[in-house]
Amino acid sequence: MSPLSRVTLQTVDSAIAEILADNFQNSLSFFNYSLEFFVDKKSREESFTDVPLVDTGPLNLPITMEELMYALDNCKNSAPGPDEVPFILLQRLPPQGKTYLLQTYNDLFQSGSFSAT
Repeated sequence: MSPLSRVTLQTVDSAIAEILADNFQNSLSFFNYSLEFFVDKKSREESFTDVPLVDTGPLNLPITMEELMYALDNCKNSAPGPDEVPFILLQRLPPQGKTYLLQTYNDLFQSGSFSAT
């Protein structure tokens, strides 16, 4: 019997998705790798040293007030983003508000998350 005669055409999306998932699982399975591969993989992983994620390049320095002011002065008035804050509101913040905004942005970039306060 030819391989094509054993193929059943699938037209249901869930059946197609299941077949694709099975094929990916089988092709990515650890059973496809030799013992030598795993020995080499383990050896390389154990010899790997952690590289610190600290990057002191200029793109990772805190944002300065001058940079914030340049962005506020040179950005076009556009529709609010996901935060729904109109850009003109940021442009018209008093100096104390701009200082707080700058601190908030730098805290966010430094920590990677929003502060609870």
